[in-house]
Amino acid sequence: MALQDGGQTADRVVEIPSPAPRIMPAARWKVQSDMAIAELQDALTANEGKLDTATVRVVRENLVIIDRAIGQAQRALRRIPGIRT
Repeated sequence: MALQDGGQTADRVVEIPSPAPRIMPAARWKVQSDMAIAELQDALTANEGKLDTATVRVVRENLVIIDRAIGQAQRALRRIPGIRT
């Protein structure tokens, strides 16, 4: 980055550190994912009569996939020493 000071150009690189990745505690992640799944299930239940059967089937299948993926992630985390789920 070239900085200009009083008409003169100073070639200087200013490095801005990237923020550290945010790691969510496992317990908070579980609560938030459980809440999101419950919200999706509630929305499906509330609107099931308005949706065609194919849409309901796809949403239900995807909820099963999400639940399975969360379970797999939790089991993987439990295998890491020092990680609490």
